[in-house]
Amino acid sequence: MLAGEQPVPAAHLDILTQIMLQLAPEVPFYAATVARMRLEKLHDRLSKALANPLAAGPLLGWPGSRQIMQLRLFSCMFPTSDKRHPVTTPLALLLGKYLMQCPVTCPYLAAAGLLVAGMALHNASAAARFCPEVVNFLAAAFSAFVPPAAAGTAAQSGTAAWEPAAAQQVVSLFTPGLLALDCCKAEVHKQQATDKHIGSNKQKKQQQQHPKNHGQCQHQQHKPRLQLYQLLSQPTDATKFGSDTFKLQLLHCAVATASRACQLSSGCGDAVPQVLQPLTAAVAAVAQLQKLPESAAAAVVRLQQQLQETSAAVMVKRKPLLQSHRVKTVIPREFNPRFETDFALNKDFDPDRQRSQARKLQRQLVKEKRGAMRELRRDAAFMAAERDADKARVDAERLTSERAFYSELQMQEADAKSGGQRGMNPHKRKKRNK
Repeated sequence: MLAGEQPVPAAHLDILTQIMLQLAPEVPFYAATVARMRLEKLHDRLSKALANPLAAGPLLGWPGSRQIMQLRLFSCMFPTSDKRHPVTTPLALLLGKYLMQCPVTCPYLAAAGLLVAGMALHNASAAARFCPEVVNFLAAAFSAFVPPAAAGTAAQSGTAAWEPAAAQQVVSLFTPGLLALDCCKAEVHKQQATDKHIGSNKQKKQQQQHPKNHGQCQHQQHKPRLQLYQLLSQPTDATKFGSDTFKLQLLHCAVATASRACQLSSGCGDAVPQVLQPLTAAVAAVAQLQKLPESAAAAVVRLQQQLQETSAAVMVKRKPLLQSHRVKTVIPREFNPRFETDFALNKDFDPDRQRSQARKLQRQLVKEKRGAMRELRRDAAFMAAERDADKARVDAERLTSERAFYSELQMQEADAKSGGQRGMNPHKRKKRNK
């Protein structure tokens, strides 16, 4: 709820963020479940907004201040370097869907798109991944800085500096000429005049001591920055967003984001020139504009040089394509068998008779050794069988004698008990015979 207030209470949000980052590792399953449910709601809301743009409101599907804060919190709370994660993977898909499907009809939505693009780059940088949605969005954003009249005159004159987004196979959701600058020189000169009065004697000494770096410092001084909390605190229809100063801030933000995307494009391998081609064409078109201030023009030119150097470095490392008709086929070596007409199975064809005889004796020794070992095994088995037979015979004799002995003892015991009749009663014998 605090993220939706205006102005945004940054201090309170920072304190709550620290507490949540400390509590999330203690209850990871609950935190991931809540984050996934929130991402599913954002996905459903975006799908409904794209299906019915008239009922989507002024944001047209783009995330508001609360949603941007939540997405940023999720990217800080969960690891973005995992290949598959229950929270960061749907988060990356949602950010890409924002960049590729949501239309941009006002500068505020362009600023929201740049924030989403920066967030997507930040999440992809941990795992050194490449995000093509960011490159396509930036190419469309740079094309929006070119006025439609300038694009029309360039197309009529036949110059190759400006190529429409359709020619570069990029679907642009920006309104043509949405971020075009009308009269920004006057405002930039006023800003430079006020900065000169505020300047101190230290800057003059630095300029005298380092005259070469004076131009670079001047560009960095007058470079407008895009403030996140001020942007989120303003309504979407504020008149500030239509000014050239705000558009210059968007331009510098787009330049910084494109520079970061160019650094992360190494994951594309040899396809870097083709991937960066739409962005390079759009940046070249912006660099040819005559109404840009010096700081913005210098930043755009540096970005153009960076894109060209990155593409050229990859082009140099490319290997030429394989031409099969120029490659000489290596014939494998053939080992043809040799046939002997007088070949005998047990005959040795070695010309050295002594070595042949030694080898024959060695084979005979091995044969005799195997025969002796076989005979020894047979003798051992026969002797073991004889020992077992003798032992069984002795045991049988002992058992027979023991049985005869116990039988005699039983007969004597019966005779003693029956009175000398050896255990037999004559009357009972008669009854048994009947």
